[in-house]
Amino acid sequence: MGQGRVDQVTDSTFFKRYGTLDEQAAPIVFLASDEASYMTGSVVQVSGGDMG
Repeated sequence: MGQGRVDQVTDSTFFKRYGTLDEQAAPIVFLASDEASYMTGSVVQVSGGDMG
């Protein structure tokens, strides 16, 4: 991916950066855990505020 595309993607997020692997993994681990056992039909956005 060229730098221009990287800039375009990161500029469209609230935090102006890519999420880290830990930031991406944390919601997945939560949803796979017993802590989320009562959740149904939810959409969890892990996008740094990018609504595109």
